[in-house]
Amino acid sequence: TILAGFDVKLITKAILNKELFFDKSSIIEQRRKTKWKLYYHIRNTVYFNKNYGKNFVVRNIRSSFVLLEYIAYVLKNVLFNNKYELKDIKTFFEAFSDGYKGRLGKREV
Repeated sequence: TILAGFDVKLITKAILNKELFFDKSSIIEQRRKTKWKLYYHIRNTVYFNKNYGKNFVVRNIRSSFVLLEYIAYVLKNVLFNNKYELKDIKTFFEAFSDGYKGRLGKREV
């Protein structure tokens, strides 16, 4: 297949070695470096569910469970390691709100 002047190949048995993307820092340090991605994950999940969900439950209820799951995740991590802080819960509510309202693109802090 050729798209935009480039030859595109589908490689179904490709394996991505994620270790190449991280330096030799500790697991906790690696997680801190990628913490910002969770905002976008929650926002995009909520947006996708609301706009493309196949039924009422997915469009209107599923996203609330996603938010609750991540809040529980943060609380667990606040208690057992230093990956998240309680203030991160506010960020997740903002992500939920932005996804629900359809605010996409780079996050304005």
